[in-house]
This record gives sequence, C-alpha cells and structure tokens, in this order.
Amino acid sequence: MQALLKAKALQSFESQVFNISRGTPWEIVGYKSVDLKRAMRRLKLAVQLWLHIRKWHPALVHFHCGSSGPWDFLGDMLMFLAIKLHKIKIVFHWHCNPSLTFFPGRTRATQLIFQMTAGTADALFVLSERYRRILPDLYANKTFVIPNTFDSSLLSIPNPRPIRRFVHVIFIGRLTREKGIWDVIQIASKLVDKASNVRFLVAGQPSPVEGGMDRLQRAIKELDIESNIKFIGSIVEEEKKRFFNEGDIMLSPSHRESFGIAALEGMASGIPVVAYSIGLLPDLIKNGLGGFLADQGDIDGLVSGLYRIVQDPALRERMGEYGREQAKRRYDINIVAEKVRNIYSTLLGYPG
Repeated sequence: MQALLKAKALQSFESQVFNISRGTPWEIVGYKSVDLKRAMRRLKLAVQLWLHIRKWHPALVHFHCGSSGPWDFLGDMLMFLAIKLHKIKIVFHWHCNPSLTFFPGRTRATQLIFQMTAGTADALFVLSERYRRILPDLYANKTFVIPNTFDSSLLSIPNPRPIRRFVHVIFIGRLTREKGIWDVIQIASKLVDKASNVRFLVAGQPSPVEGGMDRLQRAIKELDIESNIKFIGSIVEEEKKRFFNEGDIMLSPSHRESFGIAALEGMASGIPVVAYSIGLLPDLIKNGLGGFLADQGDIDGLVSGLYRIVQDPALRERMGEYGREQAKRRYDINIVAEKVRNIYSTLLGYPG
C-alpha cells in the first residue's frame, strides 16, 4: 500500500500512513483469538486514529483491511467506526477472499454488521472480478477491482537466467504450515531423488508456534537433504531482488492465499511458478503457460511440474517470459495506481 501511494499517478495526493498492523509475522493472518490485551490494544488504536484524523483533517481515508476471522474483523470495524465519526470519504480496501471470511453473508447477523460498517464506505476495493461477484448486489455500484501489484525493480532481472551448475528452486514467505513450508521439504526430498542438480533456497521467518528453525532443520536432516536446501532467513529490499535473481523456478505450495503476491513477484522476476491451484493463483499463473498448478495437497503433482521445468531450460525461459508479460500488462504499479487515482478523483469531485 505504501509503495502504491508513491506511484507517479498518486503523487498529486498528499498522504500519511497510520499503521494498525502490529501482530507477529508468524500469526495466521485474519484468524487470531480474542483476549483482553488484544481488545484493549484495538480500542487504544481506534482512539489514536480518531485523534489523528481530527488533527490532520484528510479529505479521504483509504482503509486497508486483511481480516477474515470474526474477532479481527470486528476489531477492524472498530477502527472503521472511528473514521466514520468524522463524516469523511472512506475507501474500504479488502485484502482477502470474501468467500473464506465470516463477513459478509455467513449469517443474517454478519450481513447486518457488514452493512452497518464496511458496507457504508464510499467505495469498496476487492482483489479480483471473482471476488467482486461474491459480494451482494447491494454493493455492486461502488465495488471496484484493484489487484495487488509488485516491486517494479524485479522487471530488471535478466531472463533467461545464466546456466548454472544447479537449478535453484526458491520459496519465500512465512515458514508455516499454512504457507506450505512442510510441503516444500517433502517436495525437495522427492525431487532431488529424480534430479540431482536441484537446490532449494528458502527465505522467510520460522514460526516458534510450529517448532521454529530447530524443527525444520531436524526434518531435513532426517530426510538427508541438508545439502539440497538452504534457509537464508528474512530478506528485504535489495536482498529480495538478489534472492529472485538467484532463482530459476518459484515454488509456492501455500494452502491459503487471497491473492499470491509472492507468486506475482516470481512472475515479475521472469521465472516460472509452480503452486497449488487455490485462490487467485490459477488466474495469475495460467496452468501450462506461466508455470504449473496442482490440486491442493497434491505434492506429487508439484514434483512432476518442477521436474519438467528443471529438465527443460527452454521451457523455463518461455514460462518465465509469459509470466513477466502478464505481470507487466495486468499488475504493474502504474496501471494499478492509475485506477486508484481515478476513483479518488471521482469521490473527491476532481475533474478528469
């Protein structure tokens, strides 16, 4: 969101960021339990947000929400109501898959809560046309598709990659079961038996709730693949670009995705993506064109797709180029920012 606000199309708007996301990186996004400490923190943030808006007097608030569990959503709606008290324009940007959430539509009560809170926003942003159709017709005229975007510096990474001694399969994300880290380990074990020239590079932070790095290291030791998989920890900015430059194929065996930003970054960097067919990943990757997809949990299917790409450098190049063109044509930051600018301008009554 902060990168989007810096795009050329939005430079005519002065903006400030009020960060309400202070959870731990390994928590499951949108499905946290409720406790008194978390409830009081949300209440405190709502008061701080109300005071911040009162002091700054913005013309519009762009509220970015990734919550899908009931308690997190209600906590975010407390923040939303703090904005509503100021009677200013609000964009509600829903960064999740509505079909996997508790709001709106699971029950009459949840429909009513959504209708009284987020449903009163002046514009609703969703990630895809498919998600827009999930929302009730009541919101059709003010719902807009604003997809995620990516770091445009990844487009400068050369494609095809140079021929190396080893083909590098990369994974980036939280090292949790939800994001598929245990699938990565099983896939690595199976693939290196078929192709000895493969190495796995894994970036991300492990979850202490799931045993942390010690448990991951024990698992790869038991499978005797210590020399085939390397954990490099969390990476940011230039480190991230170097990481994608080292990759030849991206593996994304996540079990829960609203969009798939990591997969999009892989596409933008010019490499094929192999993933489970969940969320919007089929729309992003296009099975057989930008990479290969398998049914959720089909580890052998992912191994088969990876093996085909590992063995065929020309296929890697074609798939990588297709993915990069898709990323540039549909998800470039300037294209997305222009859509946002047009909606801002309409809401605020600006010409053009």
